[in-house]
Amino acid sequence: MLNWMECVRSRNTPNAPVKVGYNHSIANIMTTAALRTGKYVTFDEENQEVLAGGKIFHYE
Repeated sequence: MLNWMECVRSRNTPNAPVKVGYNHSIANIMTTAALRTGKYVTFDEENQEVLAGGKIFHYE
């Protein structure tokens, strides 16, 4: 995060592309969904949604 903020200020290239950060965020949300629901979790790429037990995962 620090590297990204420094790159925003300096306009340098960050250590990793935005897509890498996005993919890591999806993995973290999927892990949280699995821990909270105890269900099998998948990612629907077409709709950009995390599914827990076949249903859209929502934080509560």
